[in-house]
Amino acid sequence: MKQFPLASRKVAKKYRPTAQGRQEERILKILTRQEELILLTVHQLGDESHLINIRQYLIENTDRDWSVSSVYVPLDRLAQIGCLNERIGDPIGKRGRRAVKYYSLSEEGKEALANHRELTNRFWEGLEGISR
Repeated sequence: MKQFPLASRKVAKKYRPTAQGRQEERILKILTRQEELILLTVHQLGDESHLINIRQYLIENTDRDWSVSSVYVPLDRLAQIGCLNERIGDPIGKRGRRAVKYYSLSEEGKEALANHRELTNRFWEGLEGISR
């Protein structure tokens, strides 16, 4: 299997033998930690997943500051590669404000998270003695 850096936007191909011994191709998107947290946040927030709520949730749950661009850029990238669905909502706040863009996890995004979790678990196997 060709190795890609974790931050790569390329798609790695993983081959798994089937019961008949053939090779079955499966796509594995390599997510950065930031993208993983954003996808998980979108899933947690459900229908209220827009930029400001996502950023606030990340700040509260990671105890670090997230700039608007540190959330918006990966959100946009995840939407472009099909991990997130976007929909435009009604404008909120004062008159003349822009419409809000809401995000939801696509089937491809769910698969990417499941694959990422499986990959992470494989790396943690045998390291159960590590704790805080």
